[in-house]
Amino acid sequence: MCKDKGFDAVEPDNLDNWDANSKILTEQDQVDFDGWVADSVHALGISVALKNCPELVTKVDRTNQRLVDKFDFELDEQCQEYSECGSFTEFTKAGKAIFDVEYKTNLTLNCSQFDSLSINALKKDLDLVGARDSGYLRQTCP
Repeated sequence: MCKDKGFDAVEPDNLDNWDANSKILTEQDQVDFDGWVADSVHALGISVALKNCPELVTKVDRTNQRLVDKFDFELDEQCQEYSECGSFTEFTKAGKAIFDVEYKTNLTLNCSQFDSLSINALKKDLDLVGARDSGYLRQTCP
């Protein structure tokens, strides 16, 4: 559907389900699934983002490839709030983009940290309301 609509990339969510469902899935099950997702999306000719999953970035899937090598870019939520931004630097080393969105109301973007890690950061309102709506927030680093 996304390819048919002309999308350049997709961002599958919940690529870290094993963490909440460890009685059903192992970490390796998750890594293998995530690798399969990347392969399947690439087979359609579009790019794919790894979302969150800082602990899985360098893990190797069933095809013996690291997730950082299979995904085209990283989209993270709240790496500053959870002190995990450094976990994504493998994407930068591979010449791939890292994007982060922060939502915590009283948090100020640490632009010097984001700059040093080559992370494109954005602060948004949690409800992601439109620009003309009450509560709209969009802050970026200079």
